[in-house]
Amino acid sequence: MALTVVEQITAVVREIDMMPTWNSYCTMAEVLRVRSMIDVAAYIAVWMPWPFEAVGLLVAASGADMYDEAGCLAISFSTPEKDDPNLPLPAAAAKHRKMRVLHPSCMSLRPLAAKAPGGPQRTEAAVEMYVDPGISVPSFIISFVLKVLSPFVFGAVQKLLASAFKAADGPLPSRMRQRPELYGLVERRTEAYIAAHAQG
Repeated sequence: MALTVVEQITAVVREIDMMPTWNSYCTMAEVLRVRSMIDVAAYIAVWMPWPFEAVGLLVAASGADMYDEAGCLAISFSTPEKDDPNLPLPAAAAKHRKMRVLHPSCMSLRPLAAKAPGGPQRTEAAVEMYVDPGISVPSFIISFVLKVLSPFVFGAVQKLLASAFKAADGPLPSRMRQRPELYGLVERRTEAYIAAHAQG
C-alpha cells in the first residue's frame, strides 16, 4: 500500500539527522537522545549570511496522536529550559551562536479529503515556531529568513516528498523500515482516520 503524505512528512521530521542531505542551509543535524519512538532531542546548525556565524538549535520534540481529539498528529518542540548534563552538545556546537526555540512551538499534520473522487490524498501541515535569538536581530537577517530561508525549506520539502519515496530502497524508506513500531502505527491511525472521514 502506498504511503500516506502524513507518513512521509512524519519521516522527514523524525529522521532529523538526514536534514543536511536535502536542506543545503542545514550544516549539521545530530540526534542526541531518544527517550521513545516519539520523544527525541537533536542539535541542528543552520548557515547564516556574513557577518553572522551559523546558528545552533537544541530541540527536544515529542509527538502525539490527536486524531480523536483534533483530527491530526501533533509534534511539539522547544529548547529544554535547563541545561541537561545527560544531553551534551556535539563538539562543533562551540562554533555556533545559540538560538532558543520556545514553547508553544508545534507542528500539526491533518489528512484532507481528495479534491476529486479517486484523487491523491492531501495533507494540511501547519507549523508555528517561536524563537529567542538572544540578540537584537538586524532587519536584513529577518528578511533573509522570511524571503529566502523559509521559502527554500518549503520548496526543498516539496521536492523531497515528490522524489524520496519513489524507490523502496531510498534512504528515507529504508530508515522507515527500521522503525516499524512508529511508522506502522502512523500508517494504521492515519488510514483509520481517512476511512472514517470518507464515511462522513
